[in-house]
Formats: sequence, structure tokens, C-alpha cells
Amino acid sequence: MIKATTIFPWRMILAIVLVLFLATILTRQASAQVALPGNTPQRLTDLQIVALIEQVKQMPVSRLDRGLPRVSFAKWLQAEAGPDARIGWALRYAKATATDGGRDFPTCVEADAMMETGRSIVILIGVGGPGKVGDRKPFVYRADLMDQHDSIGLNHLRDIPAALSRFQPTASH
Repeated sequence: MIKATTIFPWRMILAIVLVLFLATILTRQASAQVALPGNTPQRLTDLQIVALIEQVKQMPVSRLDRGLPRVSFAKWLQAEAGPDARIGWALRYAKATATDGGRDFPTCVEADAMMETGRSIVILIGVGGPGKVGDRKPFVYRADLMDQHDSIGLNHLRDIPAALSRFQPTASH
């Protein structure tokens, strides 16, 4: 009888600790949600920026280009760039300047895949209008295939495989 009463409090304590632990995790996940429409990129916390980038990485690439398979954008980009390519991710936003014709730049998640050949694939996924986050569905703002001397702008993500086979790195001078 004594053993049963001494074990029961430990089970209760363990259950309480487990509940508190789960509550902490759920609270952190809730705070990591992408900002609501109307928020500005400058007001995002580091945790919100990470969550926004992760949301784009996990998004099916078919949502960005219907001609592509239903795999995550990050996995698709890694497959196109090659297994040894390094991919960097960042949140980009800027106000209009005279050099860009006065057009405001939408808030974008940038994926920059640097391949061993020296070429890179740079894709900007719009996640908000100029100076905003979450006020529209994600969209492909820009996609470029680049090397040290040349750049090719692409109309669709599905154009990347063909462009990679045509775009040969130029000899360095």
C-alpha cells in the first residue's frame, strides 16, 4: 500500500511536467506563425522571419508553377541545382529608388542556389506587397540563372531545367 501511494505522486508530477512542456511548445509554435496582413517586414521578429522562410521552403512548388510536381519548393530547388549546391535563404524588401524606375519592391523570400559550376539560381518568391507581409498569396516575383558574366531571366520556374542545360558557364577572363 505504501508503494502505491509513493508512485502515484510521481506519476502526477510527471504528468504535470509533460503538460507544461507541451504547453510551452505550442505557445512557441503559435508565436512563430507568419505575420498577419498589414504587418511590415521591419516589425517581424527573427522567429517570424524564420517561420516565413520555412513556410516558403515547405510550400509545394506546384503552387508557384502549375507545371511542376507537388514537392516542396526547397526539395525541388535542391534537385534542380544538384545535390552539392548550397542554398541560402533570406527575406528581402526595399523601398523604391530612382534606379528601379520608382517601383516598390515586394517583400520576398530569396532562394539563392550556388552550384559547384559557379552558376547560381536566384529565385524571389513574393510574400507581400511593397512594405507588407502576408497581404497576398505567394508568387514568383523573379527567377534568374546566373554566372560571373551573364544572367538569364526566366518567365516560369518550369523553365529552369531547360535553361540549365542551355546556359553553359563562360570561360573566365
